[in-house]
Amino acid sequence: MFLALLVVVPAVAQELSTSAVPMISITESRYEYSIEVVGNGVLTVELYREGIDGYGENLELFESAQASGDYHYVIPRPYDISESFRCVVKATAQEENMMPSEEVTSSFEVRGFFLMPTPEIFFNEEEDGLYINVEGQGQLSVNVTINDVSFDVDQLPYFVPRTYEDQVICVNAVADGYGNLDVLPAGVTQSYLLAAIPVPPDPVIVPKPFIWVEEETDYVIIHADPASDPEGIYGEMAVYLYIDGQEEENPYVVMRTSEVQDLGVSAYAVSLNNPEAQPSETAVYVCIVEPLPIPVIEDTAAPILNGYTVENDGYAVAIYETEPSTIYYRQGIYNEEEMSFDFGDWMLYESPIAFYEPGNYRVEAYSIAEGKNQSVSVAYEFVLTKPTPSYIYDFEEDGIYYKITTGGKVSVCSETTAFNSYSGKVTIPATVTHEGVTYMVSGIQENAFRACADLTEVTIGAYVTAIGNHAFKDCVSLTSVTLGDYVITLGSEAFSGCSSLSSVTLGSGLASIGTNAFQGCDALTSVTCKAATPPVMAASNCFACYSTATLHVHPAVLDSYRATNYWNQFADVVAEDRVAPAAGDTNGDGRLSIGDVTTLIDMLLRQ
Repeated sequence: MFLALLVVVPAVAQELSTSAVPMISITESRYEYSIEVVGNGVLTVELYREGIDGYGENLELFESAQASGDYHYVIPRPYDISESFRCVVKATAQEENMMPSEEVTSSFEVRGFFLMPTPEIFFNEEEDGLYINVEGQGQLSVNVTINDVSFDVDQLPYFVPRTYEDQVICVNAVADGYGNLDVLPAGVTQSYLLAAIPVPPDPVIVPKPFIWVEEETDYVIIHADPASDPEGIYGEMAVYLYIDGQEEENPYVVMRTSEVQDLGVSAYAVSLNNPEAQPSETAVYVCIVEPLPIPVIEDTAAPILNGYTVENDGYAVAIYETEPSTIYYRQGIYNEEEMSFDFGDWMLYESPIAFYEPGNYRVEAYSIAEGKNQSVSVAYEFVLTKPTPSYIYDFEEDGIYYKITTGGKVSVCSETTAFNSYSGKVTIPATVTHEGVTYMVSGIQENAFRACADLTEVTIGAYVTAIGNHAFKDCVSLTSVTLGDYVITLGSEAFSGCSSLSSVTLGSGLASIGTNAFQGCDALTSVTCKAATPPVMAASNCFACYSTATLHVHPAVLDSYRATNYWNQFADVVAEDRVAPAAGDTNGDGRLSIGDVTTLIDMLLRQ
């Protein structure tokens, strides 16, 4: 008989694996901090806080949670600098049938805003009117509304004269921190009722009329118009016109003759509604009527020459007529021994002239229109070389080439040193993201769009502050340009040779314009400048259209432009309210509100 022995072998305990450590990422934006925890299995997350100056271990738990796979939590940025604190994030992960991971920790500072002290508004009423003053810290912006008419005040104290009607005055003052990103502006609004003058002065005398002359080719029209009556004291006014002492119809037409006419003009005005108003003083004017002009034969307008690159590394010169005419041209190549150009015969121009061999060339042209004299001869010189292009950009996104500068910023550049890298419509963004990094587009480099003959339209990003030398030189198809309000400097020859450019709008932040910036822009007829202070021109050659283009500026700065060197060379300067929005209207809605403050803060953060 055999005895069976049963041996029981104890099971060996299976060692469990440790879960993978989760990842913590902190993202900071203008108004909040975003916490993201990503891992496998069940995440256990704890958030602690303590004062910004306390870096010990005395932490206070203010949030804990468990999540499967990922965890998200947002901490708003405090609106008081004293509420700043340090935040510590601790997290572990436990996958199924696995040991918990090691604890991972990340800390960061939650910084609060500094709110500017609220400015104070003071009213001091005197017999003749009201003095308004504002005191406060930082940069003060003051807006005054009188009977629903608003305007910005640049100099304090501001005086409001007393009138013949009550005036409801509302003052809005905002204190800003000179662009500090951690500072929130503070504003205050106060109203005041300024009573009217009880009795108008006596006697009431109708204001003197004004006399002006409208010039036409064959005649002149003499007008005598009443003065303005904004307070409605005089009502309807009649003006009586006299020519050489004889009463005539108003207005009065004088036909030109072969001789000069010297006319003595006088006029006075009376009120038809106010019987107590006395007649005005007599206005006197000497009108010299020039004789009929002697017919002259006009010269033909000179043609326009433009150069541009063509296929196979060539270069072409196109000649455009400025009025219906016949164009003749000749071309020459520079002779280094003679130090002059060797020209061929004059030929009838029919199509663009192409060049493919390297050299220093000069093309001359003139026009002849029917019934007119020959135009002056104009010339275009260029040097044709065969450079080997080299790539100069750091990265490319959506067809635009960028060069990384400093501080998370990039500038737009050309693809190669051969230029001509863009065509059609190009939009330069405010920011660009490459390989997970977001950059602010702050500039357009030298030669970035040079010789882009097929470039038709460019939209410049909101944060571009500088446009380099020759940036858009010889972009012959570009028709209009609008510079953003952040552009501060415009380089030399930035838009020279843009022959199709007809209108330019310069932003409110522009401070300087380089030499020859718009030379060769012969089609330019409209220049709009939104800057409150006339930008400094490096020389008088920044524009070549002083006699042919109209300069549009805001009415408040019209006299300043007319008194500033080189700007005062524009023959036609027009004041238009639409040129620039009210100061402080950052979101462009035509009024000042908290929305402008929010927009301003967002723009400052992106700088």
